[in-house]
Amino acid sequence: MPRMHGVPTAQRGIPHEGKYISLNYVRVLLDHLRERQINVAPVMRAMGLSDSDLLDPDVYIDPALLPIAFEAAEALSGDGHIGLHAGQTMKSAHLGALGHLLLSCTCTQDLFDLHTRYSALIGNTTRCEYLDYGHETVMVVYHRHPVVAGRQFTEFNLAGWLTLARWLAGEHFIPTLVELNFTQPADNTGFAAFARCPVQYDAPQVRVHFDRHIFSARFAHAVAGLRSLLEAELNRRLPPASDDVPPLLHDIHQRLGRTLHRGSPSLTALAQDMNLSARRLQRMLDAHQTSFRELTDAVRQRLALAYVADPKLSLVEVSVMVGYTEQSTFQRAFKRWTGYTPGEYRAQRIGERALMPSGDQAPSTASSRSAMPR
Repeated sequence: MPRMHGVPTAQRGIPHEGKYISLNYVRVLLDHLRERQINVAPVMRAMGLSDSDLLDPDVYIDPALLPIAFEAAEALSGDGHIGLHAGQTMKSAHLGALGHLLLSCTCTQDLFDLHTRYSALIGNTTRCEYLDYGHETVMVVYHRHPVVAGRQFTEFNLAGWLTLARWLAGEHFIPTLVELNFTQPADNTGFAAFARCPVQYDAPQVRVHFDRHIFSARFAHAVAGLRSLLEAELNRRLPPASDDVPPLLHDIHQRLGRTLHRGSPSLTALAQDMNLSARRLQRMLDAHQTSFRELTDAVRQRLALAYVADPKLSLVEVSVMVGYTEQSTFQRAFKRWTGYTPGEYRAQRIGERALMPSGDQAPSTASSRSAMPR
């Protein structure tokens, strides 16, 4: 990652190694400052950002930039709780593809599942787990980088999550207890007032407790049928299968392509979708000399090649659409398929189109090579 005065700066594309966080997520802080009529140029300079970086959905930053950003924002605003107040302004649009998926949640369980499965699309600095103790569910936050364990970013992160959850579920979405991993600040009324529950400080890790009754909540802002619309759009984007693909494999290709964005598929779930037993479906695949794993990998490859070549889609959206929750896993898979990272492949395809005579169109890599096992 490039460095400015010894500090890592932003870079386009997901880093091949190390920790990262989406600039879209951090943009919440900049938008909050602008809403307060505060010039954000000093914050952007401190982070080594340009105006063009903010317009690119595929820009990521090193987590080491976070304390720099919050320190500069606190100095400019004079707000000792800038993280908390900025987090309360978070909107689904700040989350990119994950924000669209949030709108398909109809209940608390959907929200918790989505948060667990796709939080890596925002960054890999934290991981959340929801533990069910019968009478309550506890969200546990694991920090993978020391800078994200600081007070400002922790309050920003939790305030943003609770704000979006309340927008979806309603204002009654209130924890029973929040445990924070930092020392109680002199003015400790801010976060407790926002959370509307007791707050404990100096905890070994961040934990948010919810009563079981919260699972009965139905989301007022859920868009009816949105998941079906998302699947229909994904289906529309599916590249055509080769004409000589056997009917069974063609059917599986279509079914997997429509549902990959929900997460990693399973043979059992596919068999149920086809009204078959898992054992019978396995025998049918054996007869075609292929396996469920090979088919899934082939469908992912085929779709990824088509989606990455479409500049209207961010690489984060592509990752979701082909069922990857970890960006590093998608990067490795794509390089295994093509020998290139997704960003390198996209740049190559865009370059090829730019060199073509007007009116011509390059053949689609996804449709010109059949990745479907026979």
